[in-house]
Amino acid sequence: MKFKQFGSKNKAIEALASRLALFVDEFRLDRKITILVSGGNTPLLIYKELLTKYSAVDWSKCCFIMVDERYVPFESSRNNAGSCFREFVQQVKIEDFIYPDTRMPLEESTAQFSHQVKAILDRGGIDLALLGTAPDGHVASIFPNSEPVVVHDIAFACKHDSPEEFRVSLDLASINLSHEIWVMALGEEKREICEKAKSDSSNLPVLCLDKQKTTWFCAF
Repeated sequence: MKFKQFGSKNKAIEALASRLALFVDEFRLDRKITILVSGGNTPLLIYKELLTKYSAVDWSKCCFIMVDERYVPFESSRNNAGSCFREFVQQVKIEDFIYPDTRMPLEESTAQFSHQVKAILDRGGIDLALLGTAPDGHVASIFPNSEPVVVHDIAFACKHDSPEEFRVSLDLASINLSHEIWVMALGEEKREICEKAKSDSSNLPVLCLDKQKTTWFCAF
């Protein structure tokens, strides 16, 4: 496991955007670049930086996959796929965008998402996972002490925050198949989880990512 420490959140955002643009620009395999992305505010800041400074990169050769999603309408501000689409995917003309379809019944949405991502894994895999975390140590919708209510191969659905809100997520094993994993831990509230990662003293979900592939980007 590697750690990159930055003096401010803005410096970390700049570095992540620059590194992501370079990753895509230098990709030479004869297929789409497959990138797992998480929701939240940090990715939206990265997208803004990419649009400002790296619009010349051919983002259309990417396939973006949401690592998880709240089971709310695509148009909702709480739907991360919708935000990702409006703020970046649509603007840079990424045609291949995979996410849980929340118009479908929960079981069907989970099954379809699993099938779509498994097809990607069978064709060459996930090149990069760009993931967030939180003080509780969750990654994707893999929360400590949380149990799935629906399981379909590599995807599952669970409840979180309230009885009315479900989430659909890839499981840890499939995320760990990514060729490279970047964890974004920006903000003072992420200091403790970073320290736990450095000491390797916990089995929280985010600390169960493949250590040989994982780089943490930290700023407090």
